[in-house]
Amino acid sequence: MSSPIQNKDIQERTFLDRFRHAYQFFPDGTIKKGEPGKEPDFIVENPNQRIGIEMARLFRDDGRDQYGLRPQAQFQDRVLSETREIFIRSTGQRYRVILGFQERSGIDPKRIKEISKFLADVIARAVAFRPPTYADPTMIGLSELHPFEGVFALVQIYDFSEVYDYTWSIQNVFSVDPLNESLLNARVTEKEAKRAKGLYSGIDKIWLLLYMDFFDHAMDQQVPKKLSIELCPHGFDKIIIFKTIEDTCLVIYPEFACSELA
Repeated sequence: MSSPIQNKDIQERTFLDRFRHAYQFFPDGTIKKGEPGKEPDFIVENPNQRIGIEMARLFRDDGRDQYGLRPQAQFQDRVLSETREIFIRSTGQRYRVILGFQERSGIDPKRIKEISKFLADVIARAVAFRPPTYADPTMIGLSELHPFEGVFALVQIYDFSEVYDYTWSIQNVFSVDPLNESLLNARVTEKEAKRAKGLYSGIDKIWLLLYMDFFDHAMDQQVPKKLSIELCPHGFDKIIIFKTIEDTCLVIYPEFACSELA
């Protein structure tokens, strides 16, 4: 089984490769993994120089509040799995179910079992009253989700038995917030502190790559044309925001110019 560190390395390399293909000024050379604690996350080596690339994810909130987006995403996963288990155990029925949660779903982890039992009962009553078909799903709206209408947005139930699809999944539809510039500044400051320890000897230039995953709503934010805050970092030669799928690359330090030196 892969360790969390190995999984993180794989994820970061995946984002780095996406960035490399999207950013026209990415340096030529061989990419290697940096030695943890002594080197940046990745190093691009060519005959002329060694460019270190330190990486950091940009989230919409800091993750310390249990009602924030990242903890809530984990709680939503737990509600889904527990609801599915309760429903199948109590009814013996299998359906394709799609759960939509409110963006700020407000799930208290101490109430996950209570919420899951409630939802399993609601789904059981709904399919008994109006059984779903492949083309005509049973829909459960807010009026049937009281007192947890602040948790859920919509429940869709399909009979996909002919194709043996009994998957339960989450499908949330949210607006995209403007970039959280205070958290961006905190991430830059955090990485500056790491750079200030002087562990990156033998590196000619250091880039900081701040990345967001379009498919992760805890990260998905609008990338502005220009920041409203001024960054004066010490130790980084270039800081870039990168957003996947859209392939948005915004140089935020130094100020964006028509031409760049890689």
